[in-house]
Amino acid sequence: MHAAQALLQRAGGFVDEAVRAPTDRSVAEASVAVAKANMLTTNIALEASSVLFELVGKRTTFTDQNVDRHWRNTRVHTLHDPVRLNF
Repeated sequence: MHAAQALLQRAGGFVDEAVRAPTDRSVAEASVAVAKANMLTTNIALEASSVLFELVGKRTTFTDQNVDRHWRNTRVHTLHDPVRLNF
């Protein structure tokens, strides 16, 4: 969690700089920083939701618990902005 927050803050700094002074370099640095944050948070979210299934077991598939929404939400967000397109 702390790594993701740190990368997000770092990316935000690069984006702020690119907005303030848009140059080829500042925009490229912002793009790379955002892609790094996206890659890490995607991997963390997918791993966390998978571990949830492993820990809770088959109960995660019961609709009354609605636990599977975490995995579904993660997949929707990660498929909307696929990591493989970042590099």
